[in-house]
Amino acid sequence: MKKFSVYMLLLFSVITVFATENEKTKYEQKIVDGSIDWSSKVLSIISGGAPDINSSDIISARLSSERSVIKNAVSRTEKAFSGMRLYRNMSVKDFMDDSDRVRISLERYISSSDPFSRRYFSDGSVEFIFRISFESVINTMALRFYKHMKTSSDEEEKEAKNRVVIPEDGSERKKILVINMKNFNFTPALFPVVESEDSEIVYDILSTGMDSYGKGIVHYAVRNAERVIEEIAGTGSELVVSASKIKDDNTIVISRKDVDNIKSKLKADAFRKGNVILLFPK
Repeated sequence: MKKFSVYMLLLFSVITVFATENEKTKYEQKIVDGSIDWSSKVLSIISGGAPDINSSDIISARLSSERSVIKNAVSRTEKAFSGMRLYRNMSVKDFMDDSDRVRISLERYISSSDPFSRRYFSDGSVEFIFRISFESVINTMALRFYKHMKTSSDEEEKEAKNRVVIPEDGSERKKILVINMKNFNFTPALFPVVESEDSEIVYDILSTGMDSYGKGIVHYAVRNAERVIEEIAGTGSELVVSASKIKDDNTIVISRKDVDNIKSKLKADAFRKGNVILLFPK
């Protein structure tokens, strides 16, 4: 599989952001030394630094601690992004190469970013929290991965024979698909897959035709999807189905009845636009 170091370079050209969503409504994945908010596509990294043992005073101690914080933040951010699930069981790291340019780009980016919060301790040690948006990189990564999927002859042949097709007609249809994820354990992914119970692919990155610019091919919502629905097309425009199970951590399986509802009630361009919401009611 061809790998692309450009992904990681782009990941760190985005801006540091501040949290705007209520803690109770964001879909958050806990990771080592931080968390990933999949609702707003923000990575939070906690990084600590200890002073040089040869520091002569508190000022020099804190300066050396801050240099250590940046180094630790670079390593932790790289690890967090690399470990994100990309597609099925594939991680971001599986689809890119490790490069010194990645670390250099990361270091420059984090060094120039203002931490979301700072804590200073009496011994000169410090703890910073960085919040980094990865939303803008999704489209670039999606385009590369989409092309990879389309040019893979085995995958393309498989998809052509085993894929749900929504008819193009003029009837009144819903603009958004909402999938109730119930309380299933689910590993979030940049490009998740929805399948029928008999393994027919209902929705994945190839369903979009790369028209799903913005926040990726799915939106993540907790408790209710009203805010996201309103942002996309307005209330009353959604078709709601339920996940029947989760296969291999992050493949969403729905019933044949729900597949038929999608074929008869959902607009064909809903998938092309990425108008799919995963709703976690907990």
